[in-house]
Amino acid sequence: MNTQSEILIDCNAPVFIPDGCLQVLPDSEQLPNRVRGQVKWDTTKFSLYLVDDQKNGKLIGGNKLRKGLGAMPVLTAHVLDFLIKPENQYLIPEEWKRKLVFFWGTIYRRSDRGLCVRYLCWGGGKWYWGCGWLDDDWGGSRPAVCSQV
Repeated sequence: MNTQSEILIDCNAPVFIPDGCLQVLPDSEQLPNRVRGQVKWDTTKFSLYLVDDQKNGKLIGGNKLRKGLGAMPVLTAHVLDFLIKPENQYLIPEEWKRKLVFFWGTIYRRSDRGLCVRYLCWGGGKWYWGCGWLDDDWGGSRPAVCSQV
C-alpha cells in the first residue's frame, strides 16, 4: 500500500467519458484555473469549497456556480477516477461521505447538449460517482474539491 506522499495522478491524460456524454469540453471552455499535470494526492492540500450562494441553505444555479468557481484551482475528473478504484478508496477523506463532492476541472457535454460535472458520493455502504447537471440548483451538500496550493 502506497503512502499518500508517493501517489501521483496524471491530470493531463485522456479522461473517462461516461455513457450519455458526448465529449469533454475543450480547454477553452473549461474553468481556467483547473489543476493540471501531475497531482500529488495529499488530503492536507485539498479542501471542499462552497461559494457564498451555496451556504446557509441557499441554492445557486450550476451555470452561475461555474462562473463563481472560475478563479478556484478545481480538481479534474482524473482524480475522481483514481479515487473510485477499489484499491484507492481508503484515500478518500471520511468527511466526504456526507456530501456530493464535485470535480469541476472537467466539464462534459451530454448527448442532449446540456453540461454536467461528475461527483463522488458515498451511499449504500460504498463509493460511487454520478453527474450533476449545470441546469440544476446546487446547495451546501455539493462542494467543489479544490487545491489549497
